[in-house]
Amino acid sequence: MMTNPIVKNFSDNIKTLRVQRQWTQKKVADRIGISIPAYSKIETGSTEINLSRLVQIADIFKVDLVSLLLTVGQSWQENTGNDQALQEKLLNQEKEISNLQRKLIELYEELRKRDN
Repeated sequence: MMTNPIVKNFSDNIKTLRVQRQWTQKKVADRIGISIPAYSKIETGSTEINLSRLVQIADIFKVDLVSLLLTVGQSWQENTGNDQALQEKLLNQEKEISNLQRKLIELYEELRKRDN
């Protein structure tokens, strides 16, 4: 079912973290705000998830996003090839999210000034 090693790593890692914390799938699903079957599909790698959901899951487990995508025991520096490209893509998307957040704050402040 899971052919992509990154998806498998992610799925294995979140399941391991959940079990280590003695959390049920229901507890994690509730914290994310999704149904148990939807979370189960994420944990088994049978559904695609977007970057914001990946970040949300990393935040819930209090780990960095990249470590959720790596093989257990692998370090950031050990990655080469496709992993390096993934790291760069993640960093670019994080920068884009940061820029969008900054723009949103600026727009909010502009609207607030107009209202005053």
